[in-house]
Order: sequence, then structure tokens, then C-alpha cells
Amino acid sequence: LRTDTRLKALLLIQGGGFFIFWISSSVPLSFLAVFLMGIGTSMQFTLGTLRLLHFGRPKTDLAMGLSSWAAGIAIAGSPFILGSFADSYGIATAYLIVPIFIGIAFAIVAAVQMKEERI
Repeated sequence: LRTDTRLKALLLIQGGGFFIFWISSSVPLSFLAVFLMGIGTSMQFTLGTLRLLHFGRPKTDLAMGLSSWAAGIAIAGSPFILGSFADSYGIATAYLIVPIFIGIAFAIVAAVQMKEERI
């Protein structure tokens, strides 16, 4: 399968896991949902890095450096943004930002396709 196809499938798995978690009232089902979200998240880094290196040619080192910098800002800022939304709208509503970001990521991957090269 192509990198973009795998990444879109993993985003769908992650989104499905979030949906199951959102509607679940069962602890075992919630654990399964978190497991599915974890699978989707874990492979996003790998496939996202492949896309990053592909689109960053010929300056792949610069692309990787900027990506690490942006990831650090996102990781540091996310709890504050989520906390701000939770204070304003309630925690349940604030968590709806997760499927919105999953949808945005899916749309970007679908719109900006990678041209796979045979090695």
C-alpha cells in the first residue's frame, strides 16, 4: 500500500477509536478504544516523517529540524490550549477538538498526495 493510503487508514482507525471511546460506558471497550487510538498515533510519526522527508527534498535535514521544533511547540502548547477550551466550554466539548484535528490531518493527506518512487 502507498504511504498516503496507509496514513489515511491509520487516521480512520484513530478517529474510530476516539468515537468508540467517546460513546463508551464500558471500561473494557474504553481500553480497546484507547488501544486503537494508540495504534493510529504511533504510526503517524513514522509515515508523517516519510512524507516530510519526501516533500523536504533536497533539504531534508532542515525539514526534519523544523518539524522537531514545531512538534515541541505543539506538545508544549496543547495542554494549555485544551485547558483553555475546557475552562470556556467544558471538558467534554473541549475534547471534540481531537476529531477536528484528525479530520484536518486526513484532508491534508488526501489533498497533498505523495508521488511514490520505486527504489
